[in-house]
Amino acid sequence: MERVGLSILKRSSSISLLSMTLALQSLLAVLGLLDAFHVTYFPMIHRATFTRVFSLGFSLAPALLLLSSISIVYLLMGRRHWEVLVLSSISVGLYLVFGIGVSAAVFSVMLVAVALLRFRRFQDCAFWLLVLLTGFEGLALLHWILLPFGIASPLAWFADLELSLFYVAASIAPLIAAAILCMWFLRPLIEYVGIDRLLGSWLNLDSDLGDGEINVNQRAILALVLTFSVVGALYPYVPEINPSAVPVGVDVHYYLEWMAEVDRDLSSVFTAARGSRPLMLLLIFFLQRVSGLGVLEIVKYLPVLLNPLLALAVYFLVSRTTGDMAWAALASLFTALGFTTTVGMYAYFLANLLALSVNFSALALLFVAMRTGRGIYLVSALALGVLAVFTHPWTFIQYYAAVALFFGFRFFREKRFEGRNAALAFLGVTGLADLLKGALVGGVWGSGLVASTAHELSEAAGFWLGNIFAFRLLYGGLFSNVVLLLFAALGAYGLSWKEPFRLFLMGLLVASSLYYFLAEGAIQSRILFNVPLGVFAALGLLLLMEQGSLKKEFRRVLLLFAGVFMSVYLLRSLANLV
Repeated sequence: MERVGLSILKRSSSISLLSMTLALQSLLAVLGLLDAFHVTYFPMIHRATFTRVFSLGFSLAPALLLLSSISIVYLLMGRRHWEVLVLSSISVGLYLVFGIGVSAAVFSVMLVAVALLRFRRFQDCAFWLLVLLTGFEGLALLHWILLPFGIASPLAWFADLELSLFYVAASIAPLIAAAILCMWFLRPLIEYVGIDRLLGSWLNLDSDLGDGEINVNQRAILALVLTFSVVGALYPYVPEINPSAVPVGVDVHYYLEWMAEVDRDLSSVFTAARGSRPLMLLLIFFLQRVSGLGVLEIVKYLPVLLNPLLALAVYFLVSRTTGDMAWAALASLFTALGFTTTVGMYAYFLANLLALSVNFSALALLFVAMRTGRGIYLVSALALGVLAVFTHPWTFIQYYAAVALFFGFRFFREKRFEGRNAALAFLGVTGLADLLKGALVGGVWGSGLVASTAHELSEAAGFWLGNIFAFRLLYGGLFSNVVLLLFAALGAYGLSWKEPFRLFLMGLLVASSLYYFLAEGAIQSRILFNVPLGVFAALGLLLLMEQGSLKKEFRRVLLLFAGVFMSVYLLRSLANLV
């Protein structure tokens, strides 16, 4: 018995060593390939976008060959002699043509692939890969935490490498974003072809979700949400990062011009900025009078209020519509760490941020009214919906279309569904408010936006160039967060036609995609900014964590990696706004 136990222990240790070796080998091989082929990428550093060539400054070939020797031993012990011989022959040929760097990297990739297929250690290898990536991101995070204190961080090299890898991966971001918006018709196609079943069986994933135990400390996450929301507003103005405290947002000077008009005549809130954001201008005017501060100070630090407000609105929306507190907490966290903060600070989309908060709150109350039938919730939803008309018409019309499609989907499935009258009232009242605003007040109004921007629609041939512009150059490439987009793509795949809130999210994707693929780059970016990718990403992360076949340690590391990576993304992006 004792010998059997020792044998099992030795075998387990041996397998763990193999998994760790394959994880490290695959990570170093990717770095080696990027270095050997001098991959070009386009990072934003101090608000300027550069063209860079990936370079480590040293060779990884010795480390890769050492790790390869360990993998070879395992393969030979597994009686994979022919595979080792063939791969070695290919590696020698590559060495003669491309040199040791390419040869060692490609040889490592092939060895990892063969070893994974032979030993089927996919989850163990992925676990150790996540551990390595989390440690690497943690070193970069420590650098960005120390930066505001003026400490000469010895971790700057890791932070620079992390930035490089982020922007190298950014090249596939437009494809993932397009897949997210198209998931409403891509999912039936994927299921018809059977790709999901093939991947599930190959990776040993459960097709039935919900078996995995998930422990999410909601209070801790909400504390992080509020902390990062405020930090996201103040970090670019820390003296060590921004000694002159210059405004970092593109739209700051526009708000100063608009408020100059409002200060002369309060009624100009309906004419300044083409009458597109009277509620935002009124809020700034009110804060100016109450605090006694100048317009510049209020505009600069208004994200201290707007960032937490949006994150809490997301939490309110998801918790009220689904009752899933884990989803709500993670959605709020991804929102605080995601595009709405980084791109919002880069451009200072103040009215857009406020409009999203108002829309999310209105939708949360609408869904509660549909479920309970209580008039107080419907009246509150209608009041906030009307306010959204006067906050940011572009955001209003995108969500109005989503609600309309949600109503249409449900009406098609069941004529007299729960909350039908509440949904009709919301569409009728907010739609009428938008029409009256356009007729009586004038300026930009939601219903006229589609027609007014028709001249900006691109031809199909120009779509991809606009897409690349939106992800590579516009806002410093901050939309190109591949990790967030991948989680969001999985979340979009997990949407359902049966659950009301997921059906609404489906409607939002349909409404957004119908215009996205005809618009030029700037409009594409605003459409994507309004899609709550934090909500989709949180759902995608939960779908992964709910896999019954995943070990508890894997789920914990996955959650930790997501949090650390997104924290690095936030601080790095904000530090480079100056």
